[in-house]
Amino acid sequence: MLIILGFNPAKNFQLGWYDKQTASYNPADILDKSKKKLFVMNGVNEYNKEDGGNELISLRLENKPGGRDDFYIGKETLFLNLILFI
Repeated sequence: MLIILGFNPAKNFQLGWYDKQTASYNPADILDKSKKKLFVMNGVNEYNKEDGGNELISLRLENKPGGRDDFYIGKETLFLNLILFI
């Protein structure tokens, strides 16, 4: 059995580990064309400590006030795909 431990985008965001490269977005804003955004995701190994850049390590999708049921998106560079954590 192969067990691979990875980084968890929710904890990365909540604990502020990569605070220069995190963002929150309310998916309901997609209905307003002026609030549409394009996000570029990077893996934790690509974190820029100096200025953060425009790429994100963790993106929170706001679901309900209070943050209890939000969704978090991060990029797992080992597998080169996007993963979704609840």
